[in-house]
Amino acid sequence: MNFLDSTSNQTIDKLKCTLCGQYLSYFPISISINNQRSFCGRCEVPQSTQCIKNISFEAICEFIKFPCRYESEGCHEQFFPKDVPEHEKNCPFLVIPCPVRTPTSCSWKGSRPTVFHHCQNEHHNMFLKNGEFKIDLSYSSKYHYLVDRDKILLMFEIQYDSSDKTLQCLIYTCQYELSVKIYTCQLRVANGNKRASIDFKTTSYEEMNPTEFCLESVTSRTELSSFVVGRIEFGDEISTDDQEKTNHEMLSLLKCLSCSGLVIPPIYHCAKNSSPMCVDCSPQHNSSCNSCLRTLPVRNVNLDKMANLLDYPCKYQKNGCNYVCKGEKIKQHQECCEHGDLDCPIAEFTSCAWKGVVMDLVDHIQINHQELIPNSAIICKQLSRQQMKCDIIKFCNRLFRLICVRAADDRILWTIQLIGPFKDDFKFEIEVLDTVKGRKLLARQPCSRLIKRNQIFTDPHTYCYFQKDQMAEFIVGEVVTFKVRIFN
Repeated sequence: MNFLDSTSNQTIDKLKCTLCGQYLSYFPISISINNQRSFCGRCEVPQSTQCIKNISFEAICEFIKFPCRYESEGCHEQFFPKDVPEHEKNCPFLVIPCPVRTPTSCSWKGSRPTVFHHCQNEHHNMFLKNGEFKIDLSYSSKYHYLVDRDKILLMFEIQYDSSDKTLQCLIYTCQYELSVKIYTCQLRVANGNKRASIDFKTTSYEEMNPTEFCLESVTSRTELSSFVVGRIEFGDEISTDDQEKTNHEMLSLLKCLSCSGLVIPPIYHCAKNSSPMCVDCSPQHNSSCNSCLRTLPVRNVNLDKMANLLDYPCKYQKNGCNYVCKGEKIKQHQECCEHGDLDCPIAEFTSCAWKGVVMDLVDHIQINHQELIPNSAIICKQLSRQQMKCDIIKFCNRLFRLICVRAADDRILWTIQLIGPFKDDFKFEIEVLDTVKGRKLLARQPCSRLIKRNQIFTDPHTYCYFQKDQMAEFIVGEVVTFKVRIFN
């Protein structure tokens, strides 16, 4: 349901951030304690302003569709708050700074559709005419150019090092272009009758990879000019189908010898047949392979470099994940993928054989383990010595595993672990209550990632505790009463 249908435009227009003046559609929303000023998640609230998170406002507004912040630039779409951050990052009418502001100190800002027109009007001298440019060989320097290719704005950067006569060049699609096209191109340089050339391809902004070109052959004779003339020529656009086919064929060669999964850097290989191995399988293989047993683990650095240029699909593609990224980043994604495989996090404490994906976990817990979700933030537990108790806490649409135990030395220990994709910005607070005299004990600690039961209280950075003498008057008939709060 969209409550915007029953809410006047005048009311929506009043829901704006005090600092940036944009709609309060970007969570989290904070409100100042003193003067009730509201701040959106886009803005950094001044340290001098005491604020609290406006949870009630967020609960209501998550059902309201807000206009895009770039409505005045031409975007007429509306979004629920959960979709706002992603849209604002990719909005076709995003207001952006001048793409050549660094070399030109240009202070212009405008919407995406106006970038090309601005560059043609204000930076026309940076566009290459016939693809030609000059390089002064007498000193090291850096050059910036613009290229119009099929109305796609390309950035052309050249860095010349006079000490070793090398040229590094880079042509990439402007970071603000919505359409990324990859072209083959050739760079030619001439000095008198000396000629040299190199072939490479353009890249996207995220994948900038300079091409190095040695000019020794056109600068070695003293009678030659102190300038070389360069010319860049573009060939055909490289089709996505060709790229995907090549990428797929190369990935098929990067299957782990032991587990048959795609190897991700760092990559090792068998000393006997040079087959690649992933970092997890390498130790076990080395202990069983006679050739590898006689040597140290062999790291294939060259294969690492090649693999980092390839687009890896997420290993949870079978569960519906369509995420693709470079090898150096795919492991980070897989650690927090919502389509990742997961065993029931309660199975270590109660009988449950459920296996599924992270995104189905909330439904599973609420249907099958509802009794483990406390009805209140105040929890009473009867703790016998060395007996672990487990509860499930829900906060910000995420699930957390609360575990407390009374150790053999009568310390009471607590830990809260985030279930599923881990984020390190969650913390928890335990407030032990004396229900008779009204006294309290308070401790705070960062939440940890999910830890196996037999290792839960081994790292002191993942739990908090109170000593026996501190807890003596807070335990009534082996019952401990405490209040739990999770925050970020």
